[in-house]
Amino acid sequence: MSESLPVRRIAVGVTGASGAIYAVRTIAALLDIGCHLDVVFSEYGRRLLMDELGPEAKVDRLPELLAARYGERAAGAACHRCAHRVLGSRERRADGR
Repeated sequence: MSESLPVRRIAVGVTGASGAIYAVRTIAALLDIGCHLDVVFSEYGRRLLMDELGPEAKVDRLPELLAARYGERAAGAACHRCAHRVLGSRERRADGR
């Protein structure tokens, strides 16, 4: 009788530090081994993605970006096992400033 391993749920935060390619590679690798991801981009992380990987590299097009760089398998996994969102300045500041 074989036991299945529990699904790993991992949160990945992408900030504004240089290294967008490493974030994308990490996301693809984690999806490839079957992890379920919650990916959160800061506003600077979103900008960094486009600055370092090109104007087509947008957060809302993450599955297409993964498919272009790592194949359809990564893109399919991203659609099913990866939730992403952007934390912008308006969400960080509840005081309206």
